Amino acid sequence: MTDPRHPVPAIRLAGWSGAGKTWFGVRLVAELRERGLRVGVLKHAIRHPAPPDGTGKDTTRYREAGAAAVGGLFEDEAVLRLPSDAADLDSLLAITAPAVDLVLIEGFHDADLPTVLIHRNGTELRLPGHGEVLAVVSDDRRVEQNPRYASDDVSGIADLIERWLEGAAANGGA
Repeated sequence: MTDPRHPVPAIRLAGWSGAGKTWFGVRLVAELRERGLRVGVLKHAIRHPAPPDGTGKDTTRYREAGAAAVGGLFEDEAVLRLPSDAADLDSLLAITAPAVDLVLIEGFHDADLPTVLIHRNGTELRLPGHGEVLAVVSDDRRVEQNPRYASDDVSGIADLIERWLEGAAANGGA
């Protein structure tokens, strides 16, 4: 059910750009948090630069000096910045594992991950290269993939994910 190499259960949200992955994912995180789950999110956006550190901040100054990795533990969060070629999905999951029960992944289309497809009417389904499709979120009744959930059925997908997590635990965890 889950990949034993991953230290934490992970589910991918996949779909074309503009399909509503982030819109749905934000609501899903809130729903799962309300149910008591600690949810992490990893986004694979290699075509876009990372948001900048604050100008003049220590982390920025270390990066500008040539540090290969910069991290900080602050009052409200820990931050770690690595060059994109030094981090892969498995290492990012390992970093997040102690803090979360589940990681939602946006992107990483070539990874072998269970997937919830987010579909916008009028487009083709964007099927992942690898991984089981758990469900499709779409209001397009022509989509024949089962199970199919309406785009506002965040609770239904959360139920599905909880069942999936129970099955993962029964099969030996992540």
